[in-house]
Amino acid sequence: MATLGCLVFFSCSICADAQNLSLVLACAENLSVPEGRVVSTLCAKGNSYRITYERKLTQIVLMAGKRKTILQKIPAQYDPALVGSEVFIGFLPEPLQPYKKQDVLIYVSAMRSNGGGGGGQCGAGSEIHLNFLDIGGKVPKTKSRILVGSCMDSIEILDQNMSAGVMGDISVDGNNLSLHFLNYRNLEGSPVAKVAPDFTRLFFE
Repeated sequence: MATLGCLVFFSCSICADAQNLSLVLACAENLSVPEGRVVSTLCAKGNSYRITYERKLTQIVLMAGKRKTILQKIPAQYDPALVGSEVFIGFLPEPLQPYKKQDVLIYVSAMRSNGGGGGGQCGAGSEIHLNFLDIGGKVPKTKSRILVGSCMDSIEILDQNMSAGVMGDISVDGNNLSLHFLNYRNLEGSPVAKVAPDFTRLFFE
């Protein structure tokens, strides 16, 4: 299984702009910039989709063409940047998007585990989700999400490295997303899971 980073990655594809038939170069790219904005772009259905984490407003925003959608508003005390996990926010790279033909894109969201002062259980921990974005309708919407990282529930993907912005051991097996965990709640060993067909849960091999 390939281990791919989620802070900076490049996976470019050419998209046809339906309005002017020009070719638009859209790259799956996550960049963390000084003012606390994380930007990620991906090409699908001839359009460019961009996810931004706006730290000042603590919200995850999608731009689909000129349409702006707030995907998630995070309470300020759960700002993922307080614990460094904002580096994970954004689309998975193109090779890890097996559901594009179903008009579903995968993006990562993160938030702080505990909204307290930073001490105690999980004061510096994060809760990380895979989100499944339905782009088949007029307005893109998140149809489901799956918890894949949690201090509270003892879930961590194998080879994850937050300081390097690496999400960990994620790959595509056939037409499905596969995740190799270092630990997953009370399961023994380092379990491997795939996303269920309805995008609402994981099933383990």
